[in-house]
This record gives sequence, C-alpha cells and structure tokens, in this order.
Amino acid sequence: MFTSAVTLQGGLYSGWITNSQDIAPNFAGTILGITNACGAVPGFVANQIAGAFINENPQDVNLWRPVWIITCSILVASSIFFSIFAQGDAQPWNNVEESTKGLVTEKEVHEYGSVAFLSNYDETQTFQVTYRGMQYYFPNHTVCIIDTKTASVVWNSSAVWGRLPHRTELQQVPEGTTSAAWSAFFESPGFGAETQTADVPLEMLALTNDNTDYIWYSVTVETAETKSANPVVHAAGSNGAITYIYVNGVPQRADTEWQTQNSTVKLDILACAMGISNGDVGPHSTKGLNLPVAVNGATISNTGQYKWTHSWVLQGERDQIFTTTGAAKVVWKQVTSEDEANATAVWFRGSFDMPKIDHQATQTSYALDLSTMNKGVAYVNGFNLGRYWLTPGKCTGACAPPVKSGHCYMHWKGCDKPTQTLYHVPTELLKPTANLVVLFEETSNSVQQRSLSGVRLRALHDHPA
Repeated sequence: MFTSAVTLQGGLYSGWITNSQDIAPNFAGTILGITNACGAVPGFVANQIAGAFINENPQDVNLWRPVWIITCSILVASSIFFSIFAQGDAQPWNNVEESTKGLVTEKEVHEYGSVAFLSNYDETQTFQVTYRGMQYYFPNHTVCIIDTKTASVVWNSSAVWGRLPHRTELQQVPEGTTSAAWSAFFESPGFGAETQTADVPLEMLALTNDNTDYIWYSVTVETAETKSANPVVHAAGSNGAITYIYVNGVPQRADTEWQTQNSTVKLDILACAMGISNGDVGPHSTKGLNLPVAVNGATISNTGQYKWTHSWVLQGERDQIFTTTGAAKVVWKQVTSEDEANATAVWFRGSFDMPKIDHQATQTSYALDLSTMNKGVAYVNGFNLGRYWLTPGKCTGACAPPVKSGHCYMHWKGCDKPTQTLYHVPTELLKPTANLVVLFEETSNSVQQRSLSGVRLRALHDHPA
C-alpha cells in the first residue's frame, strides 16, 4: 500500500510543480520558491502535531490513527481544490511592463525596467527589426539584451548588431580628455606602515601576505666594507620581482657606481612583486630579494653583521590617497618639469571630465590611456584599475607560440609595442566632471620619457585596432 501511494504521488510532478511554468513562465522560479517554502512548513509543524497525539506511547497504532486521518484529509482537500480552481493559462501579471513599442516584425520583445530582451525564434530565417528607432539584425534562434537608455547591445547570443537608420559614420574622439593640472606626493624611501627587523633579508610574501605589491628592504652599511669611494650595489629581485635601489634617499640604477663621503650609507631597496608565475604555485613561491645582496662584490645580506628593516604598506596605500577622502590626508605639491621627468616612487593626481561621445554609437566604453607613462598602478575615483607597464614587447622567431609539429598557428604582430596602453574604466565609476585619477609611478624613464599631458580618459565606440 505504501509503495502504491508513493508511486501515485509521482503524478504531482506533472501537476502543480509544473504549473508555475504554465501560469507565469517569467516568474516560475519565484513561484516555485514560494510554494516550496510553504511546503517546507509541514516538515516541522507535523512533528509537533504528531507528537501531541502519540507522545504517551509511540508504539500504539491506535494513537497514530488521528495523525494519518489528518494527513489524508489535507492531501485530499488540497487535491480537490487544485483540480477545481487551478488553471494552465498564462496570467496577465506574467508580462510585467511587456511592450512591443516600435517592433515592426512579429518577433518578441520584453522590457524590464532599463533592460529589454529581443528574440528571434525562427528556425531558419534572419530578420531585421526596428526597436526604439534602432535597427537590429537577428539571425535565427537569437536572443539579445538591449539597454533601453542607450539602445546599445549589452549581450547577444549570436551575431547581433544595431544601427540607426541613415546614420553617419561614428565620430570617434580618440584624443579624450586630459587633466588641467597635476599634483604629486612623494613616498619616503624606507617608509612602511608595518615593519619587521631581521639579520637577513626576509621573503616578501610571508611578510606582506600579498596585501601589497611593494616592500622596502633597508640597511645601513659601513663604507669601509665597500673598499671604494665609488661602490656598486647588486640587489636583484627574486622570481620576477623588480627592485629599485636608493642610496641615502637618492635613487640609483642597479650595478652602477655611486659616490659618498660618509662613513656609513643607508640603502633602501624597493621590491615590486610583479605577480605570481603561471603554474607550480604554492607555499614555495617566493618574492623579494634574490640573495645575496652585494656591495662591490662584498656580501651584506647573510653575514648577520647588519640589521635589515623590512617596511611594507606605502604611505599612499595606508592613507588611501587615491580616494577623495584619503587625498586630503597628505600634502600635494604642484608638479614641476623636473618631477614629471625624473621623480620616482611618486603619486600623481589629476582630475578628468568625461569625454564627449558620439550619440549615434551603438556601444560606448571608457578607458584610461597610459601610453606615455612607465610602470606603476592606476586608480580612478578610488577604484584600482591594476598594474600598468609600458615596456615594449619582443618578438623572436617567425611564429608566436605555441608551435606544434612545425605548424605556425599565430604570427607576431605589434612587435616593439606595449602589450596594453588602454585600461578599461567601468562606466559606473565615472562622474560627468572631476573624476579623480591617481597614478603611482615606481620609476622614471625606465621605458620612455614620462608625459602626464599624454594621459587621457577616452571614449571608445569600437574595439581599438
């Protein structure tokens, strides 16, 4: 009997469970969620009711009889109610804000707030439809999502595009907008919001927990150790990390001579993590200094003679000077030509208005053009766009990898050009005017002569070539 009852219960899967799809396909998930929630209530209420009947002696079959009668009554009553009053037709409230404004074909369009879904369900034919003054071309079995405010295609399931009738060519605005003025804040060599001292330089990631890309390694060295008035410092980064050397607060190029008349000199080495390599990543992955660190060939990193101070979280990071609130915590100075050309470990601050756009364009995105900078991190209105590095690419051989069995799948292009110069800025971040752009430049002239006037906020209507 029990087996038969469970078997017959399978009929509900072709009854009320699928009914939500019939009466409101646009809200079937919501309806099923509500009904399932209501259906879950007996799961804990029934235990309390049954307990009230059988608590004295759960083994007494007679005490169970009222429980089964109540259960049977509820099931029969609900089944009769569903059979009489349930419907299988789509309800009027299913089509919330459904509209066919301007649709010249029999294809479907549904609007939900600022989003519209356009569909072509035809098995074989491609159609052209006009929606809100825009023409869209739909291959068979195509669905696309339209932003009703801009009439641009947000997403499409096939090759869908839109255009205005008799529209002119897009008026691209490649120059974008620039900042009327730039100001600068300079990091102090060796400063970090968090510090730790050790007898040898320590591994970077174990200290920073990868919460910052930067760490300072600082040590004071006796000049007698250098055995020269013009010593040379060797301090390379490990596993792709890049290092910048400062001697008594002055930036120096690695493996080049520097002069001093002091009995001691302070070395500050800024290490930049540069991300993790692809594959074989684990606890053994390391960043920081590649030991040994040497001055004129004399090792100063593992003798225990010197105390090394590790400092991380730059002042600009600690104060979040890339935000409007944080920028007010520090003193900015107007950028001079010397600062623009030669400053290192420096934050540059500018203000950008949104660029003009072609209102006939079917799509618009925004990007920060950093083609005239060197290397660092970019922020827009407090949002971290990520690292940038304008170093030119290098092409070797006739084919770009991978080359399999002697077959060339891809050919090089854009050799001697940076991999990326445009950095996408989400539209939601931007304001009509006074957008805060902050750039942290690690170094100067490592790639090219820096030019802040070349930094632009650009509007893109097509994918850049």
